[in-house]
Amino acid sequence: MLIYHRLETEMLIAITDEPQIARQLQEQKQSVIGILSPKSVTSDWSGVSYLSEDITLLSYVSEENRGYCREVCYRMLGLPMVIGQFQIGEDSYIIREMVEDDVNQLYPLYEEPHWKQFLEPLHKEKKVELEKIKGYITHSYPVYRCGIWSLVKGKKKEDIHSCLYSNERATIGTFINESKSRTIQIGRDGSEKNVAQVKVAEDSRRNGVDTILDNSRQEVIGRISLEYKEYGDFNGCFLGYALKESECGKGIATRACKLALSYGKEELGEEHIYAIIHKDNHLSINMAKRLGMKMVGNYGENGIYCGIIA
Repeated sequence: MLIYHRLETEMLIAITDEPQIARQLQEQKQSVIGILSPKSVTSDWSGVSYLSEDITLLSYVSEENRGYCREVCYRMLGLPMVIGQFQIGEDSYIIREMVEDDVNQLYPLYEEPHWKQFLEPLHKEKKVELEKIKGYITHSYPVYRCGIWSLVKGKKKEDIHSCLYSNERATIGTFINESKSRTIQIGRDGSEKNVAQVKVAEDSRRNGVDTILDNSRQEVIGRISLEYKEYGDFNGCFLGYALKESECGKGIATRACKLALSYGKEELGEEHIYAIIHKDNHLSINMAKRLGMKMVGNYGENGIYCGIIA
């Protein structure tokens, strides 16, 4: 059995309980989920990236499953997930997964005094750093659903496109412009009939949906992260944040970190989220206090822990 469900922005996802069809569609770069139905659960599903035991997907997409279906679409199309978005004044901001083009905007940020003092530097060879970003895109993000994210800014209202959510935190979304859009083939046999183009409408707010920045006009102004690490006796999910100096003092980092903490609690199920901060990094220590973090321990000669129950 093979059916297609239509998601937002004219995006389609294929659902099938036949492994051969699933493999064929995946080879053709279609978004597909294989269903482990009673008749197919013992079949050979090798080569199929996304599987589900929920046979109701063969009939309809529930609200509970919609997020998973969106994520499969974006992963298979190679598009970045949006963690959250907010607006301050005329400027719009989103936290999203890194894309390869970000590497060119990161190096100037790491030359700023505060970044150089407290952050581990990027690799001196840009191509090596680019490979790290590719590793996040292909391995870390799909498996852990977190990592180092880019904080990006739109300079004007017309720099934003419509997204998929109606609240402040957009768990899954994407940057799409003409150069990034892909074609989805619809026919059962993979033929190019009734081709649907993945795109986002130009209007900045339609029917109450959220907004994200146009990928072609984005400016990377910082990094936000949730990463699983071990420091001495402490191990778990750690929050990180760094912002371009000219953007400090506007409440941007506070809003971004709150969205990251919300994501950690609601999407990752983390009860405790930590931050490790150099004892001389007073800006970061003050940020942790604004977020409600409390001192819970020390690490090494210069590191302090702030912890929060998410």
